[in-house]
Amino acid sequence: MSELFLSETEFYRIIDLVVVEVSATTTWVWARESGHRPAAFEATWNQPPGSGPFKQLIAEQIRG
Repeated sequence: MSELFLSETEFYRIIDLVVVEVSATTTWVWARESGHRPAAFEATWNQPPGSGPFKQLIAEQIRG
């Protein structure tokens, strides 16, 4: 996930995460940064509180 690291003071405002596939030994998670301009950590998505900047999405189907 180092590709999502910007700096100590600048963060993507939202990072979407969704589980897309599971097996007996591996779980695959899809991630993408939002198109918003990066900001201070305090300005990131934080719902529910404490989860910022990560936003959990629910897959319609999980391969397995």
